[in-house]
Amino acid sequence: MPEFPISIDTSSSFPLENIPYGVFSTREDAKKRAGTAVGQYVVDLAYLERRGVFDEVSNAFGNLFAQETLNNFAALSRDVRSKTREAITTALSSKDSPLFTDRDVNEGAFYRLRDVEMHLPMHISEFTDFSCFEEHVRNVSPFFPYLPSMDLPPNFHHSPMAYNGRTSSIIPSGTNFARPRGVFKDSSTGSVKYAPTQKLDYEMEMGILTAKPVPFGTTLTADEASDHIFGFVLLNDWSARDIQMYESLPVGPFNGKAFATSISPWVIVPEALAPSATEPLGQQNDQVPTHIRHSSLSKTIYDVSFNVSLARSGKESAKVSTSNLKHSFFTPGQMIAHRASSGCGMRTGELLGSGTVSSPESQWPDPSTARNGCLFELTVDGTREVPDIGGTWLEDGDEVTFEGWAQGANGARIGFGQLTGKILPSAGTKKE
Repeated sequence: MPEFPISIDTSSSFPLENIPYGVFSTREDAKKRAGTAVGQYVVDLAYLERRGVFDEVSNAFGNLFAQETLNNFAALSRDVRSKTREAITTALSSKDSPLFTDRDVNEGAFYRLRDVEMHLPMHISEFTDFSCFEEHVRNVSPFFPYLPSMDLPPNFHHSPMAYNGRTSSIIPSGTNFARPRGVFKDSSTGSVKYAPTQKLDYEMEMGILTAKPVPFGTTLTADEASDHIFGFVLLNDWSARDIQMYESLPVGPFNGKAFATSISPWVIVPEALAPSATEPLGQQNDQVPTHIRHSSLSKTIYDVSFNVSLARSGKESAKVSTSNLKHSFFTPGQMIAHRASSGCGMRTGELLGSGTVSSPESQWPDPSTARNGCLFELTVDGTREVPDIGGTWLEDGDEVTFEGWAQGANGARIGFGQLTGKILPSAGTKKE
């Protein structure tokens, strides 16, 4: 187990400046509990809680981190959560900490990251998927039959577009799933059929997990929304494009989006991302309606870069695109404010997706890789092959990997870890 100071490679996603939250179990102890990641280790926060590390932070602690989800911790005030993070940082960065001076504590608190099983970090109470990236919407709009000759939907700049998603199929990283079936029009015969999708796609998104709830009948401003953000995860909104396009008129996507949504296991908190805070590159002050308007756009979004890698069945993984969160037209605060603007209330543990993260060419200096967060854009609805690795849509056996990172305090790399998922043959389909 680690000695002080903990050896952390500069390429690690989890330096001391990060301190993410997750839920893990081990082979020796199947009980799910909260942990944080530092370097190549997971620190058992439930164990630290039993040792009294958080007694001076709040009387809410007792078995808070011993629970199977982070919901009750996330529902605490922002101040308590910040002080908890400070207590964890202090315990990990002091040579006099019992983590390093007491062998029993050291052995009880640390696990190697490679030896643990990660789970969904929260009970997901609701799922709202937005579409906030102008580049993505412009690229895909021409292919939707209900958006003829439309560059952008007329409401795009007025409020973040969204649909209500499904929580039953939200799965953690590394969970593989079968190719979904649905109703669509066969592109070769023109007949309508229920069959395995022929246009399976990924969508690179940022996920927001909510903290304290918003009571029914109340609303909040975009500036107030920061108090309701617990943290951020990578999100893959897997999509069956043929099913989605056929079913979406007139009420929007259903089964084409419902079969699986993957999220990364580590929740990256706003404090870790704060040094990368910037303003959205597309939006101007006072451009949006007052109910989602910030007092200032400065430091309302984060400079987070994303990579998408694709391994065709049995082949080596290759990077196929890279993009950045700051190219979102709307901010996380605006998404939350609009989500709550009808007075419907919000719960702790809601998941909000940013929409596909695609960056405009004018803002992307690296021409060696694509800037599109999905194959729909990258292959122009399957009419072009993916550069370097070939093929168009996802095939059985393909594995998709997302990575995200920002620059944190002291120039440290604040990583999200990886989000992975592999496509299995459709249920009832014999594997060749």
